[in-house]
Amino acid sequence: MVTQFAKVGVTVVTVYNIKDVDPAKYDGLIIPGGGNMDPRSYRAKRDKHTYGTDKAKDDLQIAAILMFAKAGKPVLGICRGSQVINVAFGGTLKQHIPRWHKKNRKVKTVKGSWVRGIYGKKSKVYHWHHQCIKKLGKGLKVTARDARDKRIEAIQHKTLPIYGVQWHPDIKPNKKSYALYNSFKQICLNNMAK
Repeated sequence: MVTQFAKVGVTVVTVYNIKDVDPAKYDGLIIPGGGNMDPRSYRAKRDKHTYGTDKAKDDLQIAAILMFAKAGKPVLGICRGSQVINVAFGGTLKQHIPRWHKKNRKVKTVKGSWVRGIYGKKSKVYHWHHQCIKKLGKGLKVTARDARDKRIEAIQHKTLPIYGVQWHPDIKPNKKSYALYNSFKQICLNNMAK
């Protein structure tokens, strides 16, 4: 993903501890995909299907999101990243979808949303996840749903420049993947100009 963002002129700096998270130093925050969140992060008991958790990572990413939100800086969450955004704003996750969302699935976007401008009304996007948003976090709204089972597939904050997509534009990237990266880059640039 770092290489893909570089292709649209974005320099990505990876940070591993909270002392390096400084919204004043960066134009935006990207929370990438990865393993499952620890259910303690959203006050739930562990399901037998939940695996590969890292509570310290959850805490770091949640803290970073809230710091950037407070500073009014843009945030983009990809797959797990969208789930972390939801949890950061008090939402919860469904710990297992009976049928894993794998490979290409069709999503329907919401009129007027950020993702509608990139993906159109309907689009096939690449998925790789077995968890999804359950209860939506405070201040967030749904911007896309799975065309088949209606699960939440994209979110954005109602007033802040914070966006999340459950799918993976970074796996098998295409024109829409780069359109998403470019759009987030422009959001960061516009935010800097304020």
